[in-house]
Amino acid sequence: GTAAAFGLLLALVLWLLNERRRRIRAEAEAGARMTDLARANRISAAGEMAAAIVHDLGQPLAAIQSNVEAVELLLHADPPRLEEARAALADVHRDDQRAADVIGRLRSLYGNAEARPALVRIDRLVEDVIGMAAGIANRRRVLVDSDLDPRPMTVRADAIQLQQVFVNLLLNALD
Repeated sequence: GTAAAFGLLLALVLWLLNERRRRIRAEAEAGARMTDLARANRISAAGEMAAAIVHDLGQPLAAIQSNVEAVELLLHADPPRLEEARAALADVHRDDQRAADVIGRLRSLYGNAEARPALVRIDRLVEDVIGMAAGIANRRRVLVDSDLDPRPMTVRADAIQLQQVFVNLLLNALD
């Protein structure tokens, strides 16, 4: 009877060890699948953001090209139309700044800068993120709207890290 009980306990311990090994293997496989899924999501989000970047940069660059062509025509007119040329050059400057702002936001968003906590206006940050993702939302036929308190909302945080959180939240919501 003792030998049978001992044999039964031994069989139970061996079965439990085998189940534990199978569970550990299953957890490792699930972790690998989650890693693959996270990588696929990052690649998909990067593609979406690349399309949004192309859209965001395409508009000011096209406007710059049109204004430069207009300036050439205005300067070659007889007599040259200098005031209109100056206005067109002011538009070029404004559109160049828009393009530079897009690039600056992207550098700060995807750069490896150290965290720099400071007072951050949440309302402005949210509006910037919505603007960055507007191209993605338009292609998906989604209207992104914010209902922010009209009073300025400030927190002490790293603006770039907070912006990354909002971008991730918005992209997840769009998905």
